[in-house]
Amino acid sequence: MSELNNIIGGGANNLLLRRRMMLAKKQSRYSVNWNQLMENGDFTERTESKTTYKHWRWYGSVGTISETPSGELVINGGKFRTDAPIIPTIESHVYFVKFRAKKNVADINSTFYLPLDGGGLKRLQTDYVTYEYRRKPIQADVIIQFNADDGIISIDKNYGIRFIDLTQMFGEGNEPTSVSDFEAWLAENNLDGYQPYNEGEIRYTTKPSWIL
Repeated sequence: MSELNNIIGGGANNLLLRRRMMLAKKQSRYSVNWNQLMENGDFTERTESKTTYKHWRWYGSVGTISETPSGELVINGGKFRTDAPIIPTIESHVYFVKFRAKKNVADINSTFYLPLDGGGLKRLQTDYVTYEYRRKPIQADVIIQFNADDGIISIDKNYGIRFIDLTQMFGEGNEPTSVSDFEAWLAENNLDGYQPYNEGEIRYTTKPSWIL
């Protein structure tokens, strides 16, 4: 009986030790409020009518949309923008926005609009360019709009559109000041690929290099 008690006691002690080790490992990592505020940023969800994409709509002028086998969303004419719920922002917060897009070679006017400090209306290039922002909003609710009235715009669906609240994630004053530092941290924690919509949840990660 005493031998059985030792086995049972040892099992209980081992379980307690494993729990303590897991807790210590968890506490040694850094907690962040992970979020990704762009809904359907990879254009995988269609609307009920199947005529466009969930959380996206035509604005003013209507064009056509097609998809290529390689994962491009091709907008031919019209203005295509985020729909309700548009992205809510907080004036004092800092946001990270990133996507890959290009215009048709023959088109000189294709642009996108993103109302963040230092942003606004931007011209697209004829090759895929990764557009990066680490800015504060200039209005309460942010839209992203692609203007292809006179041409064709291609968006990299595989890369998606990312919209991250850095202040919510790391806390005020702890936001990264370097895009490369932030992206290195994302890669280190397997968060560098497209991430689905998430309004905020606690996750444990490695401690960011820019936080002392």
